[in-house]
Amino acid sequence: MKAMNRAYGVRETRPALERYALALGLTAFAGLMIVVAFLVLVVWQASGTKIADKMGLGGVAAALLPLARWPVAIVVIPLASGIVYRVAPNARLSFRRILPGTVLFTAVWLVATDLFGLYVSHFASYNSTYGTLGSVVILLVWFYLTAFILLVGAELNAVLEQRAVRSAAGGASRR
Repeated sequence: MKAMNRAYGVRETRPALERYALALGLTAFAGLMIVVAFLVLVVWQASGTKIADKMGLGGVAAALLPLARWPVAIVVIPLASGIVYRVAPNARLSFRRILPGTVLFTAVWLVATDLFGLYVSHFASYNSTYGTLGSVVILLVWFYLTAFILLVGAELNAVLEQRAVRSAAGGASRR
């Protein structure tokens, strides 16, 4: 919330209780949604055919089950990020104003998560380096990557919002 307020150039004026409740709610909701999407993408990527075999699916169904992860993620991620972009900054933002950052976050996050999943499953040796804490390290790196991409989307929204405000102010002064 603090970083998004800085991106928009606004001060936090909401009461402390409201701010903390909002932060807790956003963390729980968006965090859960993003973790679900991460698990869907990474787990289905690594074990999609194994899941299909255990479900008794074969042939085409076994080949299509790993692809089902994309529609799930494409619904969950924009929903979660859009709510964060709309509610976190101390500014009134319309859906149209948060759409560019939401689209950017969704696209970049999906690609980055897929590539990160490939990296973890094929190249990383976290378990040999960190032992049982390897999965925690992987998750923390992924959280950092997700936060970075989320803030890039917020910055895009803020820049576009500032341009729109300047454009409107310039158009109004010319009349």
